[in-house]
This record gives sequence, C-alpha cells and structure tokens, in this order.
Amino acid sequence: LAVDDGYWRSVQFALEAGVEVVVIDVTPPREVFDQVGVKAPYYVAGDYSAGGQLLGNLLVEALLADPSAIAILTLGPDEFFAGSERSRQALGELASAGLLDRVKPIPILDWGLGQAVVDSIVQLVVAHQGNVWIHPAHDGNVRLIRDSLTVAGCDQSKVFLVGYDGMRQQLGK
Repeated sequence: LAVDDGYWRSVQFALEAGVEVVVIDVTPPREVFDQVGVKAPYYVAGDYSAGGQLLGNLLVEALLADPSAIAILTLGPDEFFAGSERSRQALGELASAGLLDRVKPIPILDWGLGQAVVDSIVQLVVAHQGNVWIHPAHDGNVRLIRDSLTVAGCDQSKVFLVGYDGMRQQLGK
C-alpha cells in the first residue's frame, strides 16, 4: 500500500462525503485533516506484541518438535514499531525456551528484503541439513524467498515459510 498525499486526499474526500473511515496501521497525519476542517479518520493499530509472541511460540513449538530444525528470523526493521516489537517478542519467546542457539537472526533495514538478505537466507537453507523455518518480515516476501530457493535448487520440502500480515497474494506456480 502506497500511503502518499493522494491516498490521504481520497480519505479526506470520503470523510467529507460522510463515509466512516478506519485506517489500519498507518497513523493519519492529523494536520492534513485539520487544514480542511475534517475530523481525522479512526485509527487502529495491530497488536505487534501479541503477534510477536504468537510468532515466537510457533517457532518454539516447531524447534522443540524437531531437534534438527533451525529458524531464520528477520529482525526489524527497527525504524518501524511493528518490526522492532514483533522481533523483540519473538526473540523473547525463543530465549525463554532456551532456543536462541538454533535461531539465525538477520537484521533488515526495510520491509522489502534486499538481495543480500535473500542471499543470506538461501545460504543458510543450503548449508543446513534439517528443516528450516523462515519468517521473512511479512507475507509480501514469501514468494521472493520461495522463488530464490527454487532458483538455488533447494529442497523445499524442508522449508517452512511463516507469513505474518495475512496479505492476500497468491504465490502462483
């Protein structure tokens, strides 16, 4: 989703037309709406603490069930509360279970994974003999990782990609 001036103008027009608007996870810039005398839209944020705990608990269960498995966990991006909080909580769950030695953390600077990050993930998968659980920051990166593993000739039957945001994209064939 590109959140720019055009997006906020569309929200403004909807509000002026009497449409109730709820914005999710992107804080509305109140000054935009104050300038035209329109009440800012409702704002709802995700619970990234709970989401990180759920992610961490899933990885804990997977690693405890399979002693040869590892988890690759993208951390961040720290610029965004969603990324830093989710990462913090997931790592906390894994640390509480004593599993950090089986976690391969990869810090990220942006939601879109750069080629260096993708290459690191592929190298870790190739180097590991057992199952690999991968959290690639958000669902939008799942296809990128899957396609990169395919190109590298990885045995994908040992790879489990864990999405988070519930984006409704089809992976395709």
